Amino acid sequence: MMSCLVIVDVQMDFCMEGVLAVPHADEIVEPINALRREGNYTLIVLSRDWHPPRHCSFASTHGVPPFTTYIGEAGPDVYWPDHCVADTPGAEFHPLLYRENDDIVISKGTNPAQDAYSCFCGTDLDKLLRGRGILECDFVGLALDYCVKQSALDAQKLGYRARVLVPYTRAVDSAIEEDVLNELAATGVSVVRSN
Repeated sequence: MMSCLVIVDVQMDFCMEGVLAVPHADEIVEPINALRREGNYTLIVLSRDWHPPRHCSFASTHGVPPFTTYIGEAGPDVYWPDHCVADTPGAEFHPLLYRENDDIVISKGTNPAQDAYSCFCGTDLDKLLRGRGILECDFVGLALDYCVKQSALDAQKLGYRARVLVPYTRAVDSAIEEDVLNELAATGVSVVRSN
């Protein structure tokens, strides 16, 4: 089976001391490295938030405090601190995250007027995967309750066999992690809880 490992947003702004640090994010870097070495993946994709200044998801763009909630097109959402601005240190991948030259890098959130939690939103990822005959996608990275979740849901909707490998993810809000995993499972995404 042609399969892909999608490493979602393991970037400095989401790791320890980042402006939008996900709790315990740094703990998954080495396990992800081991997974890609031991896994039998046809393709490795790394997604990254790659926002322009004054992106629509930034609280500063709207003159409101970070973490202000609002109702967006898809329901409740949050205005975030400025994060992962293109070509800044915070947007770089974690320095210990292993990469190879033939890894595919997908930049998302590049349109200043559109937020994009999913690595399929506003990118060529679906076309790229179909062009390579990929049928199955494993999702790891940050954050389980936002970009990993939405990417896996979109993959499932697009007809891929989507799996979320829970030990290789971390959530912004661990209190809702079970709800997120139940939502994923209810839509047909496979939730893998052990290594």
